[in-house]
Amino acid sequence: MKKKLLICLAIIINIHPYNAIANEKLAIVNIYNIFQKFAQKNTILNKLEQEFKHRINELKNIEYNLQHQIQNFKHTNSKINHKEKNEIEKFFIKQKEIFNKKIEILEKDKIKREIEEKNKFLKYIQIIISKIAIKNHLDIVIDSNSVLYTNKNTKNITNEILKEINNT
Repeated sequence: MKKKLLICLAIIINIHPYNAIANEKLAIVNIYNIFQKFAQKNTILNKLEQEFKHRINELKNIEYNLQHQIQNFKHTNSKINHKEKNEIEKFFIKQKEIFNKKIEILEKDKIKREIEEKNKFLKYIQIIISKIAIKNHLDIVIDSNSVLYTNKNTKNITNEILKEINNT
């Protein structure tokens, strides 16, 4: 008798979580699509471009000057003694290393700023998703790229979110 009672209890416990999930209101959202269709995306990209414009121009000038110096060296190479050639070549190597390091630092800074802006936008999207989920009495909202299958009845709130984002 105890075995039957335990088996029944185990069945009830195992079935209960599935019933709870089945009663949840679920929706999907395509975050990637929202990023692509975000109206102010170009404004943010322009802002980032302006933020790094001075440093990029500075690097372009350094590169131009370095190339110009190398060309001058190549033309006057035959008139310089061996010791001076070695010193000048070492100088150019050092300048190229410095230049490459500056490019690397710039790239890292650009990536860092892009991530910061993306994270700001993601937080904003999360606020909008929460607002729409509450309005639609949803229990769970999942990124559609994380789902392998949804049927045609699954609510997709991507357009509602885009409309809300582009209206604010």
